[in-house]
Amino acid sequence: MKTLLATLALTTALTLPGLAMARPVTLTTTLNNYGGDGA
Repeated sequence: MKTLLATLALTTALTLPGLAMARPVTLTTTLNNYGGDGA
């Protein structure tokens, strides 16, 4: 049980700074007209 708590504490300590440093991501899409089957 102690190793589980130690592992959980370690992963939490490593994960939180990564979340704090997260930057916004911009996605760009292009739409095309579709006149084929199922339009």
